[in-house]
Amino acid sequence: MIIGLGHVAYKVTDIDRSIEFYCKKLGLKEAFRLNHENGELMLVYLKVAEGQFIE
Repeated sequence: MIIGLGHVAYKVTDIDRSIEFYCKKLGLKEAFRLNHENGELMLVYLKVAEGQFIE
């Protein structure tokens, strides 16, 4: 039986615009971000609820 969801991952074309939407419009908070070795942003985790994230 499924009792929860750990995280969902979305690939987007404009990460800054997506972060703005999820944080400013939906009220999510950025949990953390990971960068490639060259410093380029690789992914961002947004906290939905305790133990639940959008990647």
